Amino acid sequence: MCPKEDNVPEEKIATSPEKKVTAKKAKFEEVAPEEGMPPKVSNIEGILDVPMEVSVRLGKTSMSIQELLNTGPGSIVELDSIAGGTVDILINNRIFARGEIIVIEERFGVRITALINPEERIQQLGK
Repeated sequence: MCPKEDNVPEEKIATSPEKKVTAKKAKFEEVAPEEGMPPKVSNIEGILDVPMEVSVRLGKTSMSIQELLNTGPGSIVELDSIAGGTVDILINNRIFARGEIIVIEERFGVRITALINPEERIQQLGK
């Protein structure tokens, strides 16, 4: 689609002392839906099938390179969380909720006990 030039004011832009460039704002026509296109859906409906990675963080710790090199089969790495405490539930590496580990038949699961409030989630964006 080509831009329309309906009486759009020109602007002089200085790119260097010896060269001046004239620029115009582009104006585009509205796009009409083509025959056979699906009906317009709401914003959220368009992303409902987007996969999200969900993970659970039991805890964390810091180790020196020497300590890491000394680990092997049978080594125990102590985490900062307590047994039976809450775990972080992450969606795309961002904390979304907290919960507790449960066992369902022979598989692990997590029961959500609290959702992270919107203010906390906004603070995470800067990290």
